[in-house]
Amino acid sequence: MDNILIYMLQIFFALYIILRLKKEMHYMQLNSYMNTRYFKWVKKNYFEKMRLIELTLMVTFGFSFLGLSVIFKFLFALYLISSIYLMIKQKQKKKFVFTARAIRLFSCASIFLALSFFTIIYFPSERNNYSLLLLIVLDLLLFAIILVAIIVVKPIELLINRWYYNDARRILKQMPDLLIIGITGSYGKTSTKFFLHKILSEKFNVLMTPESYNTTMGVIKTIREKLNPIHQVFIVEMGAKQIGDIKEICDLVHPQIGIITAVAEQHLETFKNIQNVQKTKFELANSLPQNGKIYLNADFEKIENYILNNNLEKYYYSTSKTNTSYYSSNLIYTNRGLKFDIYRLNEKLLDIRTKLLGKYNVSNILGCCAVAYDLGIDIDNIKFAVNNLHPVPHRLEIKTNSNGITIIDDAYNSNPNGAAMALEVLNVVEGRKKIIVTPGMVELGEKESFYNKEFGRKIAEVCDYVILVGEKQTISIYIGLIEMKYNKENIFIVKNLDEATQCIKNMIKENDVILYENDLPDTY
Repeated sequence: MDNILIYMLQIFFALYIILRLKKEMHYMQLNSYMNTRYFKWVKKNYFEKMRLIELTLMVTFGFSFLGLSVIFKFLFALYLISSIYLMIKQKQKKKFVFTARAIRLFSCASIFLALSFFTIIYFPSERNNYSLLLLIVLDLLLFAIILVAIIVVKPIELLINRWYYNDARRILKQMPDLLIIGITGSYGKTSTKFFLHKILSEKFNVLMTPESYNTTMGVIKTIREKLNPIHQVFIVEMGAKQIGDIKEICDLVHPQIGIITAVAEQHLETFKNIQNVQKTKFELANSLPQNGKIYLNADFEKIENYILNNNLEKYYYSTSKTNTSYYSSNLIYTNRGLKFDIYRLNEKLLDIRTKLLGKYNVSNILGCCAVAYDLGIDIDNIKFAVNNLHPVPHRLEIKTNSNGITIIDDAYNSNPNGAAMALEVLNVVEGRKKIIVTPGMVELGEKESFYNKEFGRKIAEVCDYVILVGEKQTISIYIGLIEMKYNKENIFIVKNLDEATQCIKNMIKENDVILYENDLPDTY
């Protein structure tokens, strides 16, 4: 009986460990295959599980001494079966994608895992009890196998990436007349990219990096798969998590025009401080040629006060200052969107009507209109394009369902300015009851708690009900709410979005408004 249980455990554990490997690979993919970022995630999240495994080991020894090891093994088999079932059924916000790189890494890690597994289970039969313990340890050290696999395949990845890089550079060299526009910023860059693409398409054949493709490899993929000789303009979104990321993209595409939408406290977990954020975003401006043009959002102090060393044509734009090249004025919120005027050198240039909401969309549109006007787009064409702009998915996207419930979807990402702006929009949208669903903001380093507490204080001024997703993650928001003497009975703390949805069903009625602010990735 004991041997049969051992063999059963080995079979169940083999399936369990394969699924666990896939799950850990998913986390590695979400951390951009970067060892440092993945290891930070491991330290923050993974080792919480170590205490459970240590307890399992102690219980195993205890049951062995009591002569109840057969019972324990049977219970452990049930535990493995239930774990396998839960992993198969678990929903993922962003599914693991078996890209060519993921397949190479998964294969390498699988070889190491298989060697370890079979080494353990082929221990002499009298040591079968200890093989079970070693299998549990193997589960505990699964992250180490992935880290080793990353190191082993790195030379191959470098060779492949270099080939892709050179191929993308070859394609660009064959298109010397292609106008390349780079867009970066702490936030607003994706929306600005989509808006600029819409406006410039009134005159040019335009390609942009799709969705949120904003890494070097994402840009390379776009060039190799989508760029062709008919394109006249290529808009490149440039993201960064560390110093040098923007320069790396610029060294590949060599943009002639740049837009910096914001420099603010975002991704501070990797940047550490605002000065590093500023330095990295301005890698775009510092990479432009001497006859290049840079458009700078002067609403941010770290943009306005930065001293450029090259002789670029500099165009500052602002939603609050009138001493800039371009500025907006006379902003009016309506139920159907926004109205505002754009001035160029103190002369009225455009009167804008848009279905979009949120003051930061005014800023994004303003920067796009400045670039479009300087590129010779007719004013009527600019107005037509802006009037037909749609929200970028999950960025202040407003929908009304058949039950008369308004949903404001701002779930893609969140930052202090954007979250405050979303609350402003929630406040002006007509509705009987205002509800927010949020897990709070992340990647703000040491200031994460401060900004989430401020977020909670602002929520208290606008929302009738608050649904916080994740007790630990949202504790600072809760504190901010309580400091504003917010009614505790109107605060609901849930574990996940499914629980939040059920909570909403119990309170929602016609003419209510729901704001979904941020949606954390699976790593959280």
